[in-house]
Amino acid sequence: MDDREDAYAVMKVNLRAMLECCAQNGIYLGVEPHGPYTAHKQSMLRIMELQDSPWLKVNFDTGNSYLAGEDPYEFLEAVRTGSFTSTPRTSRSPRATPSGAKS
Repeated sequence: MDDREDAYAVMKVNLRAMLECCAQNGIYLGVEPHGPYTAHKQSMLRIMELQDSPWLKVNFDTGNSYLAGEDPYEFLEAVRTGSFTSTPRTSRSPRATPSGAKS
């Protein structure tokens, strides 16, 4: 087994314990796309499949997925049934002014 496979095995064990606690307390565990295992659509989907629990959700962040080189719309479409919150982000030019605003 390689390091990545070892990491998923550890995640599976740890998620089981965390999700048992979530179920007992009626709270969700939200995984955010950020970092080497969650920032990409395929690896996030794999994590979400490690445990079959209604308490495991995605806290989707468009900025993090975009910075990781993913299309935020495609990523969200892939995880939308497992998402419970999102952090939409926009980017503006520093010189941009709202319509009607004095510059």
